[in-house]
Amino acid sequence: MEQLEARLETALQRPLPGERAQRWLAPQPRPGWDPRREGRAGRPAAVLLLIYPGDGCALPMPWRQTPPKSAPGDIAEPPGAGGHGARDDIAEPPGVGGCGERADIAEAPRAGADPALVLTERTAFVEWHKHQVAYPGGLIEAGETIEEAALREALEEIGLAPERVTLLGRLSPLHVPATGFTIHPVVALARERPHLRHNTSEVKRILETPVSFLLDPASLRHAESMMGGRWVHVPYFDLDGARLWGASAMITAELLALLGWKGPPGA
Repeated sequence: MEQLEARLETALQRPLPGERAQRWLAPQPRPGWDPRREGRAGRPAAVLLLIYPGDGCALPMPWRQTPPKSAPGDIAEPPGAGGHGARDDIAEPPGVGGCGERADIAEAPRAGADPALVLTERTAFVEWHKHQVAYPGGLIEAGETIEEAALREALEEIGLAPERVTLLGRLSPLHVPATGFTIHPVVALARERPHLRHNTSEVKRILETPVSFLLDPASLRHAESMMGGRWVHVPYFDLDGARLWGASAMITAELLALLGWKGPPGA
C-alpha cells in the first residue's frame, strides 16, 4: 500500500492522461462527448475512488481466463441491469472461495492484502444510472468543494467515515452527454480496510474490486449493444454479474493509467 500511495501521489502531481486514457474504455461511438467541454459544462458532480487493503482473497484461475468474444446483443439493456446475485452487501469477485459472505467490511486487513477499490451497484430507486455500477458520488451542493461533496456522498451511500481516509488528488473531469453531468473524480486512500454499510435506497451492494483484477488484461471484456438506434462497442469488466462500463469505466481507466496500465491491446 505504501508503494501504491507514493506512486499515486507522484502521478497526481503531474499532467494527467485525461482523454487519452478515458478513450481506452469509452463506448464507441460515443455521441455528444466533447473532451474540450470537460470542467466547463454540465451539472457538476463528484465521485470518490477509494483504495484500501482488501481482504487478501486469492483470485481463482477460472476468473483469469480470457472470456469468449461477446456476440452482438449481449448487452440488450444497459450493462449491469439485472440478473445479479442476492447477496446483501459485499460482493466478491466471481468464484472467489474462502472469503465468506459478510454484512459489512471488517476493519482489520490481512497481511499482504491486495489493494481494493470500492464500487457500488445502484438500486432501481435512484434517479440516475439505475442498476449500474458506479463510484459513490452525486451532485455537488451549493457551497461545497469537490472533495467535500465526494466525502459526503460516500458517507451517505456506503457509510464511509471521512476521517478514516486521506485525499490524494483529483482525476480529470468527465462530461456525460446522456445526463449532462460533469463528473469530478477524487482519489482517496484508507490504510485500513474500512467498515462500510450500504444505504439500501441507493446502493444494492458494495463491490470490493481488487486493483490487480482491473489491471489484468484477461479481465477486460467486450460486447455490442444497441443504444440510441445504433450498435455501440462496449468495453466492460464483469464484477460478479454487474458490469463496470461507460463513464465509470472511463474514470477507472485513468486511475489504472496512473498505476502503469498501458490500456487494452492495440491502444
